[in-house]
Amino acid sequence: MKLFKITGRHTQVKTPDGVVLTCWLGAKTKEDALTLCAEKGIIDIECIIDDTNTNPFLEGKKGR
Repeated sequence: MKLFKITGRHTQVKTPDGVVLTCWLGAKTKEDALTLCAEKGIIDIECIIDDTNTNPFLEGKKGR
């Protein structure tokens, strides 16, 4: 499973306009991640990158 860093507008926060947020989402493919975003109300995706190897949740990362 890959970890995608996503920046987009979440419409369920501060409805009806929403709020722009950045989050990480686990999915097999970029398309699966976009489908999950739509199901969760995250729309107007500004950026989606594969952050599997550089995310802040890596085990053994220095400074933890």
